[in-house]
Amino acid sequence: MICLATTMKSYSQRYKMVNGVFAWKNDARLKLVIRDGSFTYIDARKGGDLATPCCDTLTYGGISLDRSGFLLLKSDPSLNPIFIGMYVTERKNPGSDSIEFIIHNPIEEQYRKYNSGGGDLTYTLSVSPTSQGSDYFKDNMRPFQDSHIRFYNPQKAGVSSFTITIQPQCSVYVKNLVVREMSTDTYTAKDNSTNVFEISIPQLSYGFISYLRLDGDYAKIVDKNRIIWKGKEFVKAE
Repeated sequence: MICLATTMKSYSQRYKMVNGVFAWKNDARLKLVIRDGSFTYIDARKGGDLATPCCDTLTYGGISLDRSGFLLLKSDPSLNPIFIGMYVTERKNPGSDSIEFIIHNPIEEQYRKYNSGGGDLTYTLSVSPTSQGSDYFKDNMRPFQDSHIRFYNPQKAGVSSFTITIQPQCSVYVKNLVVREMSTDTYTAKDNSTNVFEISIPQLSYGFISYLRLDGDYAKIVDKNRIIWKGKEFVKAE
């Protein structure tokens, strides 16, 4: 009969043995960093000749030891939401015959450091008016590649609520495009006569759309200096 206390101690000691930086045996630029119950998966290899503004982190999260002695990796919960939040400021442009949506996010900001305009993201807005008309927003549900969007609104119908769907383009400067489509929460207008909406989506970054989502990935501990994960052998470097 095996003493439970002895078994738990054995797991604890084994877990402590795998703290540190483990580099892929075939290329040390690919690393698995394990520190005190958390992990970071890093790829410092360049993706062709692209001057990518994204970091080298492929994913990060929590790590634990399951009862069979395997490491269990789970991505950070912040990467899991289906809907992403946004902050909206409302204002009015008197006399305007349009509804304006001005979208800010880290991808748009970083893109402009390397290029003259946008283009990494496509936005589709689903806008609900305060009163239905035959032609209230001619461009409703049409995709835009510009983050400053104007809907021609000759009837001056007010906005009741809206949702934004975001699709990264294949040309986006990331090593691995994981998230193909995102939607914001539905925003309900505070003032139905508002015709300019300034929108901030801080979570929408190059990292967010490229981080791997791991929901319980297993890694085998060979010994205190070696880990087998995703068919690769990682050897302790630090």
